[in-house]
Amino acid sequence: MFNKNNTLFIELTNSCNLKCKSCGYWKPHKISNISVKEFQEILAFFESIGIKKLHLTGGEPLLNNDVEAILNIAKNKNLYTKISTNGT
Repeated sequence: MFNKNNTLFIELTNSCNLKCKSCGYWKPHKISNISVKEFQEILAFFESIGIKKLHLTGGEPLLNNDVEAILNIAKNKNLYTKISTNGT
């Protein structure tokens, strides 16, 4: 999703390791993770329209096995990057 502050929100996974009452990510469902290739394709499009800020979300984004590679790509592209994590 793209918002008026030029920030692209990308959900890296719909998986979570907690069972918060206010959230349903922990309920049984098919787990989906964004791949490095998918991430690069999304960035290529949004960079072409001037995106400079990135916010990585989930579920728990650190559960995506490609998170390190994804963060390195964002760093190498000099994107201001935030990540929402439960910290566990």
